[in-house]
Amino acid sequence: MNGSLIDSYIEDIAKRIHDPALHGAASVMIGAGFSKNADIVDDELSAPNWEELAVSMFEALYQKPRDEVEMKKWQIQKIKKTSGKNVLKLAEEYKSIFGRNKLNKFIELNINDDMYIPGELHKKLLSLNWRDVFTTNYDTLLERTIDKINVKFNYKILTSQNDLPGSTHPRIIKLHGSVDYTKHYIICEEDYRTYPIQFAPYQQDFVVSLLG
Repeated sequence: MNGSLIDSYIEDIAKRIHDPALHGAASVMIGAGFSKNADIVDDELSAPNWEELAVSMFEALYQKPRDEVEMKKWQIQKIKKTSGKNVLKLAEEYKSIFGRNKLNKFIELNINDDMYIPGELHKKLLSLNWRDVFTTNYDTLLERTIDKINVKFNYKILTSQNDLPGSTHPRIIKLHGSVDYTKHYIICEEDYRTYPIQFAPYQQDFVVSLLG
């Protein structure tokens, strides 16, 4: 994608944020990498991204060998299983061995939500005039940002598709679950396969919101 095309997209988004009545509203999608902008309570910790969560899951499933030859095989397997869509299969494997409840606890333990507080970029993000903020993040950093911004947009928090009927904009919509609410996180291969059916209202609302 060339620079001029990117600039045109940015300009269009800026117009929509500044005057949605004239140009149409804009929504934004937030993924795990954005949580890296959080302020850290403990300097030794950092909010895990998708790959780091997968590595912790792999190490829980596969014991690290002592033999040097086996160690090399283990390292290669770790890279393979924690890359791309293989993460979904790894999560499916974890669920099959330990069960859904243990998987939920694993996610919550590794997300460690209480150890992070919203950073400056969280505040800047929610200070913009978005129609909706969609996120696949399990943490509550976005929700906890609301009271820290000067411009009040009265964000509604949706943690379930049952919250959709009658909800008003702007909204923070948790597409894959939330540590303060969910006991079924979207993380396994089967979760993604059945998502379009089981969470059809979320998908439809997502499309409508992005179209403004």
